Amino acid sequence: MKEPDLEEEALTATMAGADLVIDRQTMADTAGPVIIREPDGSTRTVELTQSADGRWQYRIDEPKLGLYQITEGDLRALIHAGPQNAREFEEILSTADIVSPLTDARGGASLRLAASAEDALAMPRIVPVRQGTRATGPGWIGLERTEASRLTGLTRLPLFAGFLGLALVLAALSVLWYREGR
Repeated sequence: MKEPDLEEEALTATMAGADLVIDRQTMADTAGPVIIREPDGSTRTVELTQSADGRWQYRIDEPKLGLYQITEGDLRALIHAGPQNAREFEEILSTADIVSPLTDARGGASLRLAASAEDALAMPRIVPVRQGTRATGPGWIGLERTEASRLTGLTRLPLFAGFLGLALVLAALSVLWYREGR
C-alpha cells in the first residue's frame, strides 16, 4: 500500500514527552524481540508488551541524547532523542564574535576567508612564529612553534635506484630484441 499508517507490519519509534516509545504493529499473534542500538553504540535486545490487538510497545524513560536505531527482522526505525533545536543549530550563521575574545587574549586572530558568498577566497598565509610573539598580521596567521615533536622513524628511498632499475630493464629488453631479430 505504501502508506506507513496502513501497513500491517510496521515498526515505529516516537518521542512522547521525555520518553522514547517503540511501537510494533503486526498481524501475527506475537511480536518478536527488538534490538535497540543506542547513541553510544551499545546494543540491547528487549521484549515488547502488548498494548492493544496487533500492537506491542516498549518505553524507554529519559533516553540518552542521540540517534537510536531499532530493528526487528527486516524492519527498522530511526529516531533522534533529545532537543529538536539543539544549541549548535540556534545560530547557523558563522561569526567571529564568539571566538574573538579567546583569540585576542592569546594574541591571535579570527579571520574570514571571504566576506560574502560572491567574494573570492582570500586564504591567509600560515607562518610559524615563536611563542609569545604576535600571531597575526595583514594576510597571514601565525602558528606557534612548540618544539614538541618526536622522530620515531626514518625511511630513505634512493632516487638513483629507480633510474638504475629502469636502465637494467631497458638493457635486458634491448638484448632480447637484438637476439630475437637475428
